Amino acid sequence: MPNIRSLRLSRGMTLVELALEAGIPARTLGALEHGHARLDPESATRLACSLGVAPELLYSAHSHATERKASGRRLQLSRCCRAVSLLAGALVSVLLVTQAPLWQAMLVASAPAGVTRSATISVPSAPPPTATSAPEHRRSPPTPLVAPLRGAFAALSASLPPAPTAAPPAMSATLPAFRMEADGPHGCPLVTAGSIVITQGYGEGTHAPAETWGALDLAVDGDGDGIPDPAATDGVPIVATHAGVARVYPMSWPGGNFVLVEDAQSGWSTGYAHLSVIAVADGQFVQAGTTLGNVGSTGQASGPHLHYEVRRGGVNLDPSGLVTCWG
Repeated sequence: MPNIRSLRLSRGMTLVELALEAGIPARTLGALEHGHARLDPESATRLACSLGVAPELLYSAHSHATERKASGRRLQLSRCCRAVSLLAGALVSVLLVTQAPLWQAMLVASAPAGVTRSATISVPSAPPPTATSAPEHRRSPPTPLVAPLRGAFAALSASLPPAPTAAPPAMSATLPAFRMEADGPHGCPLVTAGSIVITQGYGEGTHAPAETWGALDLAVDGDGDGIPDPAATDGVPIVATHAGVARVYPMSWPGGNFVLVEDAQSGWSTGYAHLSVIAVADGQFVQAGTTLGNVGSTGQASGPHLHYEVRRGGVNLDPSGLVTCWG
């Protein structure tokens, strides 16, 4: 059955292009494509007009996909609850059978002097006595069993290791992930578990002249061979390295989807180019660590990477000593 993403890709449109065409925010469109948001009739009409299909097809496909996900979650929850119930029942049965003698001894031990208590625990045992059983006064009293059981409990307690005590949490001596200092904003603009490599240095190639175009091109090395991996790089989250006001330039040239974060108080600003998706609005105030978008290859780019600039007074400075992605 058709869906938004497959129809968009079949027409060679990026998510941003379809968002601009349909008049829907890119973040909302991404949530619709992955089934994280409900497709309302107005959005369905806009998308259908932009993609050239009937609105009912988009709405039906989205509804079926959402229902399949919900049904899967309900089935997983039902199986989990059933497994927990069976496990709890088995544990109770084992405890009743194995600990019955212990509970009976504890009841006997707690009885006042001269009083005999009878345990009421139902466990497999011999058939109940008949009318021909021995008289009550000939039965052996349970009191002599108390001392041996107490000795067994004492020996068992002595053999057990002491209960572990929780160690106090270790204090971290590392510096904050982001910090603003006299030489500029320090931090890593990429959020990834892979190694980050420089594909083009400051003032090199298309980054010349450095005063105008100086930057670092950053990509992810997914397999540790020192070579950038496009598959591991594409879509990696990009975050602001300092607080400020976001200025958004969608589909600019040569930076493609470009975000500039300006801190008027300190005079520093940082630029983030070639984003596949922009996650902030123009004029929005962001903090250090706020997600600005994802790595892409929009604009003048030969592959997915982040073009990262650091500016002061309109002049691009070398960010090599400020980027902390490698320690």
